[in-house]
Amino acid sequence: MKPKALVFFILIAVAPTPGVSSDMLWAAEEKLVMKETEISVVGRLVLQPRKRMERLALYGKNGRAYTVRGDFVDILKGTLADLGETNLVSVMGIADGLYDIGCSIKHTVDEEGKKHSENECIRYYHLRVTKILEAKKSDEKMPSPERDVGEERRAQRSATTYQHQRESTRGSLVTVDAKIESLNIKSAIKTMNVSFEDKDGNLIKKDILLTGDTRIAKKSIDSAEPVFLESNALAAGQRIHLEYSSEEDKNSALFITILKE
Repeated sequence: MKPKALVFFILIAVAPTPGVSSDMLWAAEEKLVMKETEISVVGRLVLQPRKRMERLALYGKNGRAYTVRGDFVDILKGTLADLGETNLVSVMGIADGLYDIGCSIKHTVDEEGKKHSENECIRYYHLRVTKILEAKKSDEKMPSPERDVGEERRAQRSATTYQHQRESTRGSLVTVDAKIESLNIKSAIKTMNVSFEDKDGNLIKKDILLTGDTRIAKKSIDSAEPVFLESNALAAGQRIHLEYSSEEDKNSALFITILKE
């Protein structure tokens, strides 16, 4: 049976997203009833820091990465602390076929001094560990984990589109922290009314146009980079960071980051 992605928007939780750019975890929520299967995995434990919590990942010799769950998480964290980065463990666990997608952005500079960015999205399959079979030190190299090429392409397209938008509207770009007062996203022309204070402390209200080029995001639990969402993720009362182009009597949103629900 083909595994299903568990993509959470916090994030993150929504149906398949248009794009993503994050240093660590991003996923989409999908409520599925999957068949649980008991498996054995041999691999290396890595503790990945997040803003609110830590994730214990297991990079398997089978070429898959796992998010370790269940009652053995703290015990395996202790194993990792004792054995260090060269740990090698063998465990039994229950896999439900779901996975998170962890995306990172790698920045490199070529010989000519040009900067390049590459998205790498790895599938982290859920594994509820039920038994530890063995734990030891080993220098054995683990294979590269399974990647999600589709998500990598979406992340790259989204980042490229956003950069082009900013470059083309640099002269009329306005950036504010605002509150969404009301929304109209069910009609052909989507708009939102926002309020914010100007530099003198005066309350300003504006109608902002949401277009097909508007990028909507929310900060990831795991990363400073945003996760891209659909317009239905917006709601009245949310605090947002808004970038919009102001041209004559039309204000078009370019980038919206949800700061607080």
